[in-house]
Amino acid sequence: MTELPNIQLELETQADKSFDILNIKLNAESIAPSDMIGLELPTNIDTRKGIVLNGKSPLWLTAYLVHQCHIFSFVCTNDTRLGYIVTQSHNPQILTGSILQ
Repeated sequence: MTELPNIQLELETQADKSFDILNIKLNAESIAPSDMIGLELPTNIDTRKGIVLNGKSPLWLTAYLVHQCHIFSFVCTNDTRLGYIVTQSHNPQILTGSILQ
């Protein structure tokens, strides 16, 4: 787990899936871009798998995390209506725009 005063990142490993889930938790009703200074991904993530960014966060924070996660096989964001939407992929079997469950 990586934690700053207002932002917490918690890894949820998925042993039987091709991705892990990175839960984003905000510890304040309102956060500012300066709150992400020093924010790092947890160190125990397997970058050979994909990563799903899960949780409510401002667009600028999600964009920052997608950029930080570009080293993973693929990156998804969670849409509660549709599932996990692939937004970036290095894996030819998982296409950008795909929906994973």
